[in-house]
Amino acid sequence: MKKLLTCLLVVCVINQAQSQIYISEDFSSNQMPPAGWSIDNNTEQWTIEDENAAGGTAPEARFSYVDEVGVSRLISPSIDLSSVSSVTLIFEHYFQNYSTRIPKVGVATRSNGGDWNLVWELVTSGDWGPETKYIFIDNEDLGSSDFQFCLFVEGNFYLMEYWHLDNIE
Repeated sequence: MKKLLTCLLVVCVINQAQSQIYISEDFSSNQMPPAGWSIDNNTEQWTIEDENAAGGTAPEARFSYVDEVGVSRLISPSIDLSSVSSVTLIFEHYFQNYSTRIPKVGVATRSNGGDWNLVWELVTSGDWGPETKYIFIDNEDLGSSDFQFCLFVEGNFYLMEYWHLDNIE
């Protein structure tokens, strides 16, 4: 039993040593968008709030409802993933719903400024979370020296309350 536990400990340490964090954002700079990030559409709806609804530590990012229909994206800086074939995106979030007809929230990736490719979306008629989301990404956008991901809201923004986000890695 002692050998098994020692072996498992060694495997965990090796696995942790091999993992690399390419980006980390906890919104503690109180700047929206954070340095290097950008926002596509509805810039004023993305704010920094002194709360922890997503499950992290205040402050956190929040997208707020507005009487519009469309797509709004919080876009990461460009990341060099030229030698990477898979990554895991981790973030904390909490979606507050207002109506049974809802907008979608999700994550998409792109390379070299191209089209967005969906990797995860949430469509729900109720509140969701708070939860820590782990999204395994192994699509064609990886292997690029100009990789980006976005967290997006799509649909009628008036049919939601807020989407809270924190601790993006």
